[in-house]
Amino acid sequence: MKKVLKAFLIINGIHGLVISILFAILTAICVVFSLPFFYDIVINALEDGSLPTLYPGTIEATADYLRTVFIVAAVFCVLFMGFAITSAAFSFKTLKNYSSSLFITNIVFGVLGLCPFGLAAGIMGLIYLDKES
Repeated sequence: MKKVLKAFLIINGIHGLVISILFAILTAICVVFSLPFFYDIVINALEDGSLPTLYPGTIEATADYLRTVFIVAAVFCVLFMGFAITSAAFSFKTLKNYSSSLFITNIVFGVLGLCPFGLAAGIMGLIYLDKES
């Protein structure tokens, strides 16, 4: 059980780092799409008709709506990236020191950081600590 637990913690750490890199890329894309020059491109595309939309507002309202969507998406990507980095950090820290508080932290940040291996490793770690004592 200890080997499987270590494997899950290592996989969670690597998974958290990969997910955080992907969220960093998504954040950069969302930030670029929310910049003012992209706003002008969207307005021109809406005026030309090359960007069809079902949004019933004016052209400026549609461009503002798209910009707001990208800003909100960037904020959530940064939030999830932080949770994934924290999940990876606590996963690697738990490899050195087994404690119930670290396993509970792995469960919490595994769920928040979209890292299912952290959830599994935390539950397995709590079961392992319960069997040892």
